[in-house]
Amino acid sequence: MCCPAKRGYDIPHEQIRTSSMDHATPDIVLTGQGKWASLLARGLKEHAGLPVRVASLDNVRDALDPSAWLTLARADLVVRVGFRPGARTWRGLIADTALHAVRRLHPGQSTAYYWIGTDVQGLVRDADAGSWPNWLENELARSAHAAVSENLVKELALIGVTADMLPHPPINAATGFDVPPLPAQFSVLTYIPDARREFYGASAILDAARRLPGVDFRVLGGTGQAGSPPNVAYLGWVHDLDRRYAESACVVRMVEHDGCGGTVLEALSYGRPVIYSQDHKDTIFVPFGDSATLARQIKSLHERHVAGELGPDEALARSTREFYSPENCYPRMAQWLRAAARRTS
Repeated sequence: MCCPAKRGYDIPHEQIRTSSMDHATPDIVLTGQGKWASLLARGLKEHAGLPVRVASLDNVRDALDPSAWLTLARADLVVRVGFRPGARTWRGLIADTALHAVRRLHPGQSTAYYWIGTDVQGLVRDADAGSWPNWLENELARSAHAAVSENLVKELALIGVTADMLPHPPINAATGFDVPPLPAQFSVLTYIPDARREFYGASAILDAARRLPGVDFRVLGGTGQAGSPPNVAYLGWVHDLDRRYAESACVVRMVEHDGCGGTVLEALSYGRPVIYSQDHKDTIFVPFGDSATLARQIKSLHERHVAGELGPDEALARSTREFYSPENCYPRMAQWLRAAARRTS
């Protein structure tokens, strides 16, 4: 099977039906990745007044729980968070089996997908390999779609899936704060967890640090490894992130694939220049793994800092905090979910 986009495949615009749900709160159930679903449920209730339920399918025990099946079967709208359809993993098979069974019990049920990151990467890879199961094309066509970032929306469009952008995670920070000035000493803040170091660009970041021995690199999330350059300091898990962003003059997120990392949004909310391996309009793009370009961009920022030409972008900080605030993110999401619950199947 070839990629649907190459066949001219498009998601149709479905009609909105009038029903009792237009005047009442629909029964919405979030399923798939349990942690994400629970986080979204809490935010929707607290910041948008929309109660939603969660039926996690993270493991076999969850899939065998009759209450989870009953929750799914009674829903007006089932939203699948994170687990891509058609995945040939045990979690993917559990999710597909459960939701197909529920569909037979409730054929008029609306479905939606909230795409968060590597689920899109896997879906695109399967489409390019021609390995989609026969039912998947129709499943995507009958469902509503949203994604956490614009770059994921663009990736989905390449395989014919039209998605709306519903950003997440929100930034839990005040919108009317004073943006701290850049520190007197230039430093780079980045993120390399001990697990999946190469997925988060460890080799490229450390190579850039070797090319720039006069620049301090501070690494969140990891404890380090032997052979790292002396200008790299590993901070581990940090609770006082406000201090770390205030102390940085530049933030780097070098990741193989991403939705929109919290590190990026938080850095922008402090007005810091951000170098990012994904396409984001407010950041400096460097291809994943390109250490030479990464070093060159950091060097340019460093030189501007030394010359007194680099400062925080206060307007960008304010607009980022406003757009990505929980008070704005969750009501947008709630409005989208209510509309998705009214879609005809």
